[in-house]
Amino acid sequence: MIIDLHCDLLAYLEMDEKRTPYDPLSRCSLEQMKQGGVSKQVLAIFTENKPGSSTCGARQAEIFKTLPQTKELQLIPAIESACGLAEENEPLENALNRLEKWQKEIGPLAYIGLTWKEENRFGGGNCSDVGLKPDGKILVEKMIELGIPVDFSHTSDALAYDLLKYEIPLLASHSNFRAITDHPRNLPDEIALEITKRDGIIGMNFYREFVGPTPDYFLKQIEHAKKLGILDHIALGADFFGGLDLPWLLPSPFFPLFDNSSCYPRYLKILESILSPDEIQRITHTNCERKVLAGTITGRFSEKQSTST
Repeated sequence: MIIDLHCDLLAYLEMDEKRTPYDPLSRCSLEQMKQGGVSKQVLAIFTENKPGSSTCGARQAEIFKTLPQTKELQLIPAIESACGLAEENEPLENALNRLEKWQKEIGPLAYIGLTWKEENRFGGGNCSDVGLKPDGKILVEKMIELGIPVDFSHTSDALAYDLLKYEIPLLASHSNFRAITDHPRNLPDEIALEITKRDGIIGMNFYREFVGPTPDYFLKQIEHAKKLGILDHIALGADFFGGLDLPWLLPSPFFPLFDNSSCYPRYLKILESILSPDEIQRITHTNCERKVLAGTITGRFSEKQSTST
């Protein structure tokens, strides 16, 4: 049984109304999830910081409502970049109202990431050195009120440290370790340890630029978590996406044989060389399922959770 904390199927579907959730080009189609043994999948509402972002986010929220929920596969919504809640020049009240609306209609949200790679009205993304902005502070306070965790996967280091000042559930849904692969998208050890100290989860990312130069770095990333003593807080957040037609993408952003949601049996096979069956099970699902603190990410993956939208 696999729980995956992040994929971009909603963005894939929103870009072209002819696309379906069964398209293998998405790399995270419903059929590929089934082949990979995925039982719970977080679908992120992803938007860039540009005009129309809130409309784009709203369309993805509507698409989420149309996707099938089954006993075998539960789909859980989240937000990657709060630009989907409001554009730069919209009243902040619009963002707060949309958030409450989505919580009722598609929620509970697994998490909200304030930024993507760039700076926005809420704070600094991983390609910036900007911290938490005034609008971000108000949004975080609203998230605390609603019990929504904050995602560190696309924060700048400055934003991450600012967020650590708040008593809020937190996680990094799709991030690796900077000590292994030096990339601003990966977590410094100090921030990773603080996330786990607060009972947060870190989902391992499969995007090769964040993993390392070869598939061996899958193991190096996990070995580093074990060295830090945080294996009980490691999960999966592969970040599969496809068909987004983004010019900055590598020709092949994922490693062959590890490039879509069907790959998990192969991934678990290589983990057997360094982990026990119990340790593998913790990473695949039990770390996400255990209820440690009320209102945290873990409570959203309980086996007792309803599979209805």
